[in-house]
Amino acid sequence: MKPKITYLFLFLITVAGAAAQDKPAYNENVIVTGSYKPEIEFMPKMLVAPVTVDTMTTLHHNFSYSLRPQRLTALFEPSRIKAARIIAEPKSKLYHNYLRLGMGNYWSPMLEASYNSTANRLLTYGAQLTHHSSWGHIGSSDDPAAHYGANHYSQTGIQLFGRYILKGRHQVFGTLHYDNDYNMFYGFSDTTLNQYSNRVNGWSSDSVTTWRDSIDNADLRSLYNYISLNGGFRSLPSTRSPWNYETGLNIADLMGSQGHNELGIALIGTVSRTLRLNGLKAVSNPGATIRMQWHQYRHTYDSRNMPVGYTPSESDTTAYSHNRTLVSLNPYTTFNIAKFNIHFGGTLSLNQYSRPHTMHTYLMPDVTVSRHFASEALSLTAGAQGSESPNTWNEMRLANPYAIGTDDVRTVRHYTYYLTAHYKIVRRLHLDAKVSYNRYHDYMTYELDPRFALRNVFRPKYESFSQTVLGADLTFVNDEMIQLTFGANYYDGGALDEDTLPGLYHPQYDIHLVTHLNYNDKWFFHLQAALLSEMNADYAYDAALQKYIITQKVPLRYNFNTEIEYRHNRALSFFLRIDNIACQRYQYWLNYPSQKIRFTLGATYTF
Repeated sequence: MKPKITYLFLFLITVAGAAAQDKPAYNENVIVTGSYKPEIEFMPKMLVAPVTVDTMTTLHHNFSYSLRPQRLTALFEPSRIKAARIIAEPKSKLYHNYLRLGMGNYWSPMLEASYNSTANRLLTYGAQLTHHSSWGHIGSSDDPAAHYGANHYSQTGIQLFGRYILKGRHQVFGTLHYDNDYNMFYGFSDTTLNQYSNRVNGWSSDSVTTWRDSIDNADLRSLYNYISLNGGFRSLPSTRSPWNYETGLNIADLMGSQGHNELGIALIGTVSRTLRLNGLKAVSNPGATIRMQWHQYRHTYDSRNMPVGYTPSESDTTAYSHNRTLVSLNPYTTFNIAKFNIHFGGTLSLNQYSRPHTMHTYLMPDVTVSRHFASEALSLTAGAQGSESPNTWNEMRLANPYAIGTDDVRTVRHYTYYLTAHYKIVRRLHLDAKVSYNRYHDYMTYELDPRFALRNVFRPKYESFSQTVLGADLTFVNDEMIQLTFGANYYDGGALDEDTLPGLYHPQYDIHLVTHLNYNDKWFFHLQAALLSEMNADYAYDAALQKYIITQKVPLRYNFNTEIEYRHNRALSFFLRIDNIACQRYQYWLNYPSQKIRFTLGATYTF
């Protein structure tokens, strides 16, 4: 009986639900305006058909209402904030000018001064002055074999510069530089001088032992005056134009005391354009650089300032004038492919010289490919480049002030194929490594000039050789407190042909160490250490062997230089510089030993 009762109960519930859904419901729409609390009371309508209604069933009523919003104005008005005032404060001092004075043993004064204009958005100008000299001697007269006498030198430079921006897009710049370089041809001992002078006078080699005291300094000096004017204009980075350009003109004149004069004019121009693809970022930057150089070498023999022991030949006393024209065109383009940065181009060089009349044309590569790896921790760069530049008298005296220029002035062509790597071992430790293969044609080095009996004057020597270089630098940087760099280079090469004479002044390896330490922005310590392997210095022809052999070498040498600076305040600091701490009388060029340890004490005032 229980299942039957259950089925009957479910059936009655279903029927009752269906009947409830068929019952009528009241529909009312109420519109409320203003504040109103709706209340609905039960009131059956008239004229409704009578139905049987269960008194226990609640009638369903559907109603809706809407509100009409009305804006109310607040009576409260907050007080306004007063405008902020900027209190006038003095400008921070820029400390853009300085004066540096010092004095060392060997009677070695130094002066450095710099002036720069105040902050200006459009115009910048200034001047710089430098002077370094020494009026000491090398060795003691008590030892004629090691006494080299006075090694006076003086280097003074003055430079004026200026830059001006036009319409925020172009910059006009110019520089005027003057340099006075004075050096003594000391490279001989008392023993060598006495033997030569006695022989010239027809006396025995040891009859007079004080010839150095009778020599006027004017007979032993080289004096150069160099002036150059450089100017031009360039475009500044801007999004308004895809074109970029730069052009410059340089005019320089070198006047030497031996009757030499070198006038040079160089004009260089570069133009490039940024290309865009479908509005994307720049994908190509083609451009071209053209350089035109002209040098005139003039010589008029002047016996008044020739060093002692010079025996001129007929060609030396003859005036000459030769010209060189060097033009190079370098089209290139830069672009990115698969995260590789590529610079692709080439250089066409035209070289003409009037003695003898020659003209040569060379095509040289200009390709560089670089890419970052391992989240930019590793950077690799590979390239092949070629260049040609003149061996000017000005570059000659900068490398070796005891060299006298000749009318045989050449240009050096350099081809290099290299691979460099920069690896960030950790955040503060970096490794830079490089391997390169180089080919030099008419590379300028030096040899003792046989026209000078005292063997104290050099002349240029041109070599053609290949050289492989392996080098690496390990750098540790701890913010601004410590910076340490340790590195070395290894050189291996040989002549490009069998007729080339032995190479001179080419080291086989070198090692260097550079350290900078900043303690509490008060004490600054700088240390430089270098080691250079021995180098071939002179050669002679061996008739028995029928070849040239090396007769003299410059020995291995090392050196330590340091500087300690104490900064009293932002305006005043004091420094102590110590050169040649190892106290060596080392030589870089044959017959020219250096001074021993030198102390320089000075101060720097910034304003």
